[in-house]
Amino acid sequence: MPYRRPKVEEESRNFESHFEPKRSSTATTPAAISPITPLVQGSFYKLSANLLGSWDPAVQPTHAFTASIMQARSVYGDTAVVAAIPIALSGGAKKWFRSLNTELHDPRMNTVEGWVDLLEKAFPVDRIKTRREAKSRRHVPAKDDNVMDYV
Repeated sequence: MPYRRPKVEEESRNFESHFEPKRSSTATTPAAISPITPLVQGSFYKLSANLLGSWDPAVQPTHAFTASIMQARSVYGDTAVVAAIPIALSGGAKKWFRSLNTELHDPRMNTVEGWVDLLEKAFPVDRIKTRREAKSRRHVPAKDDNVMDYV
């Protein structure tokens, strides 16, 4: 005769499971996951969309986004970050990504360095705009209080 647990244990287990959150047999829903904590999916991390944020080249310079990608790569590795890059694109970058075809079949596109090179070619730094912004910056003592710490 097969072993059967006593009825008391079954009832207490059913009582406890009644108050635990229901878990589906499929993947965990995004709402139940911390915004930064990656999921381990097979042998690589599945990153949250919030980790890289959203990047629009009209709002944020290319080097800021590529620096963020490289930092994430040092923690999570190429595979997870490469999978998260298209999700982070918005605006003109999203349109650009949808227009890619043969570029995506290049073996270098499986690496973060390949993506960084392609992004920097597609969205080069506007040196004139950057210089103009740098020249227009002025020291404002009311905002830059930390400068007084060094005087």
